Amino acid sequence: MRPLETYSQTTRIVMPRHANPLGVLFGGNMLSWLIESSTSSAMTVAGNRGEVVLGFMDEVYFLNPVRIGSRVTFRSWVGHVGRSSISVFTEVLIWREGTRYDVACASKSVYVCVGSDRRPVPVGRELEVSERWEEVLVERMGRWRRSAEDTIRSMSWGRRGVVKQQLVSYRRITSEDTIAGDLLFAGRLMQFMDEVAGILALRFANVVTVTASVDQTSFSAPMTVNEAVRLEARLTRVWRSSMEVEVDAYRLSERGEVLASRSYFTMVGIGAGGPAELPPYVPVTPEEHELWEEAGRRREKRERALSSLREVRERPVTVDPQSPVPALAELV
Repeated sequence: MRPLETYSQTTRIVMPRHANPLGVLFGGNMLSWLIESSTSSAMTVAGNRGEVVLGFMDEVYFLNPVRIGSRVTFRSWVGHVGRSSISVFTEVLIWREGTRYDVACASKSVYVCVGSDRRPVPVGRELEVSERWEEVLVERMGRWRRSAEDTIRSMSWGRRGVVKQQLVSYRRITSEDTIAGDLLFAGRLMQFMDEVAGILALRFANVVTVTASVDQTSFSAPMTVNEAVRLEARLTRVWRSSMEVEVDAYRLSERGEVLASRSYFTMVGIGAGGPAELPPYVPVTPEEHELWEEAGRRREKRERALSSLREVRERPVTVDPQSPVPALAELV
């Protein structure tokens, strides 16, 4: 199967119900739509071999604001297939005029093909390339997939203690939160997590905040209809106008409590003239110092990855709507 055959494209119009008080698309809605697109590409590869579930997502960068009335196109391709894993690259474009688009977002994600017992099953496919862009996509996504394995192994999954700036919220999972069957849709969970991260950021900064990036999102346990999820958000570090918020999602069921997902949201405070200077935050406890240091290492990694994308933040890209070639093929 070629990457060309895994191409998925969806276009949405941003309405007032999708936006924050600034008239900009909520990060949680962007994440949900993005995951829908990447899930579609992963499903194309999995076929009838099993269901695909999101296992890991990283390098989700919000490059340009998406305002009410915008037409937004989500484009996804599979760039790597392992024994049971399917890695997907997604780009999100804002239509400007004709064939000119602004780049809204880009992300990389790993799906796992699972059977009816929710255990991994072989995908049984290999990717073949015929065009230069497919070769670039497969090479770069393969390289990212190997680095993602290192990131996943190094992630801390220990239960956090109580910190100064922390918020807890609960949600009940209903059938509206699924795609099919009774399994919670990962995009819906990311909406929950983005929402609680935004509330904590607003409470701390006392200004409107927007999601700037999402890093190292890992999923370790499925959640199903009629279970509940406890969302724990905690502030990890504050810079001049941005802050990082760690969010844990715990599955609550009759079988007990399990840490099901952990993600890191970078939130930016917005004032009347643009990014707002945030209140100072000084870590005190050993737990807060540990979170502070971890956040610094993630920021360094994020800055390196963003360096190749900064140019597309400032200029539109030209895309033929009928062409399946990524606008960001050279920047995957």
